Amino acid sequence: MSRIDAVQLVIAAINRENYGGAEMLTRQLRSEAPDYPWGPFLMAVIANHLRAFDARALWVAKTTALLEQSEADAFPDITQGLDDLAKSLDVGITLAQPSWLIIKSWGYGFWADIEHVLASLLLAEMTGRTPITLWGGNSYYTDDGTADCFQAFFNPVSTATLDDFCDVDGLFFPSKWRPENLRQDGLNVWEGMHSRLSGLYFLNRPEPVAISDFFTQVLELVPWLSEGHWLHGADVMTVMRRLYVKYLTLNPAVQTEVDRFIDANFGEAPVLGVHVRNEDKGRENAAIGDENARIPEMIERRLSQNPALRIFLMSDRDSVIKSYTSRFGDRVFFSDSSRTSDETPLTWLETKSRHRLGVEIIKDTYAAAACDYFIGNGSSNIPPMVLILKDWQDGHFEMIGENSKLQRNWLLHDW
Repeated sequence: MSRIDAVQLVIAAINRENYGGAEMLTRQLRSEAPDYPWGPFLMAVIANHLRAFDARALWVAKTTALLEQSEADAFPDITQGLDDLAKSLDVGITLAQPSWLIIKSWGYGFWADIEHVLASLLLAEMTGRTPITLWGGNSYYTDDGTADCFQAFFNPVSTATLDDFCDVDGLFFPSKWRPENLRQDGLNVWEGMHSRLSGLYFLNRPEPVAISDFFTQVLELVPWLSEGHWLHGADVMTVMRRLYVKYLTLNPAVQTEVDRFIDANFGEAPVLGVHVRNEDKGRENAAIGDENARIPEMIERRLSQNPALRIFLMSDRDSVIKSYTSRFGDRVFFSDSSRTSDETPLTWLETKSRHRLGVEIIKDTYAAAACDYFIGNGSSNIPPMVLILKDWQDGHFEMIGENSKLQRNWLLHDW
């Protein structure tokens, strides 16, 4: 794709108010052509639409600097656009206090839901709101769709509750929400009015109650952190780790189960954690089969360096457990967790307790973080979370393929 074609795609996205898609496309353009003035200019336009006026001023300055290095009159449309931006009013907002951000369940895999929570917690900080979780019936991990099942796994992220604003009327963002439908699941998430609103749309809103129900990557928000924010300048994985430490502590019952499993299974011998993702992930990662095929050889290499290693194996497929125990013998151990016998995703199976699935995922992930070494697929959500839970020594953590937390999800904003 040519540069000008990329610019036209961004402009088209801006015109239909798809600011998330426009921002992603523009950052891609800037990564490929950092000296091309259209990149920072388009970022300035996007920032203007988001009422992020400090960011707009920064991008205008970068655009001006690049124009000064270009041939005279080479970019007349940008010059005119800068004049138009200069005439725009910096109409700031006054956010009433107190104000809140309701974090609904994304409704997919457990750690994907948690990434959405982390991004929303960061968004709450960026916008001066108090966060409240509300994982409802669209969560794969609830046995009671009327309760906030997040709190069945973690302690509350704040002391606020929905009762704090039960009398607020007509001051919700997006406006599809009202006090009487806050517990509704799947309200115009992918289609319809106010659908597909990622965190960027929330940056400068005056409404006291905002509801985050569409997936936002931490990756999307980090570039918009102000210089005064405590996480400004940190990389994405560091931001996620620090947010996790600050806000997320396990529910006491879940923590007890995690501790008991680790105490019962981890001893003096060093442990290699291994995660083998079921190949249903091939819908998102066509290379998952080839990646999985590499893991046994990687284990053999570790064993040649340290024959005393025990192997903590995580997999959502029972045939993987059988294969690895056959190959590596009684050095392999694993949790008593639910597994699938084919490529059907575990979350699609009937189970007596959806809550139990969540506990099992947490237990396995925390146990993996207690290991001395780790191998796993970057396209799955578990290995990146294992990386977040622990500051690993160099050479002790191996991720096959790209880290999904560092890859922009184009599907989210493809509209």
